[in-house]
Order: sequence, then structure tokens, then C-alpha cells
Amino acid sequence: MAYRRHFIAWIHSAKRPETHERRMRESIALLTAGKKPGLK
Repeated sequence: MAYRRHFIAWIHSAKRPETHERRMRESIALLTAGKKPGLK
């Protein structure tokens, strides 16, 4: 599951705490919907 590493890298690359939180929320929503990164 390489996409798991992609999600983690994308979240942790955020510089601001607000961006980090937003990416966390977006990742959870995508994973809940069964989608992979880049397939919004």
C-alpha cells in the first residue's frame, strides 16, 4: 500500500498547522470514501 506513504508524506509536508489539519481531514474523507490520493 504505497498510497499510505503518499498520504503521510503529503500531510507532513505542510508547513502551517492549519494546512496540516486540513490535509488530515481531507485524507480521512478520501479514505472513508475508498478513494486513493490524487483521485479526488
